[in-house]
Amino acid sequence: MGDKRGNRRPGHTRLSTKNQVTVPRVVTDAVGAAAGTEFRVEADDAGRIVLTPVAAAPDARRAAVARVAGSMPGIWPQGEFAAVREEWL
Repeated sequence: MGDKRGNRRPGHTRLSTKNQVTVPRVVTDAVGAAAGTEFRVEADDAGRIVLTPVAAAPDARRAAVARVAGSMPGIWPQGEFAAVREEWL
């Protein structure tokens, strides 16, 4: 049986019967992904499948928190937030 991959155009892949795809090496190299890299998978409004390396997400979350941290002083009376947190534990 012949190799089906020989007919593919560079940069293209095919969805398997198990819903798996092989990401071309040129793409994984461009984003620094290696075996074991975790990706967030989303479909956008244009019908595209978007893979985002998860390693990038924590930095974005930290940056978002840093932008708003301390921006609302006085919302919780002194010591009240600690008391509420103790209720959750």
